[in-house]
Amino acid sequence: MYRARLGAVFGRGSGLPRYVVLEVVDRPSPDCCVVVAGFGRRAQWLRNVEASPHVRVHLGSHAPVAAVARRLDPDATTASLGRYAEAHPRSRAKIRPVLEKTLGTQIDERAHRAVAVPEHGDRGSLTR
Repeated sequence: MYRARLGAVFGRGSGLPRYVVLEVVDRPSPDCCVVVAGFGRRAQWLRNVEASPHVRVHLGSHAPVAAVARRLDPDATTASLGRYAEAHPRSRAKIRPVLEKTLGTQIDERAHRAVAVPEHGDRGSLTR
């Protein structure tokens, strides 16, 4: 049933923690990082964060911290991706055609979904 995309009939949301490795594309401030869902709403991690923005962030060798992710508006997303493209022109040039081939369409950066995560958040319990 889930493979047929009828999982909503039974419900989802196990409450189990999920782990995903993401690239930080921008650091708008020293205590905040931005990650982008290159596949937009197709990215399961993004749907999980939208359902429950309470996350645990692991950066490098630092101890993990609890945080609350927030979605960026299209202008802030475009600005973050622009800074990434300036800082990493070769990487951006290589990944863009891969994403466009995978998605089957040209990338509209305003359609990307970005999430800002404070690095120093509330160290309380997490739901995701």
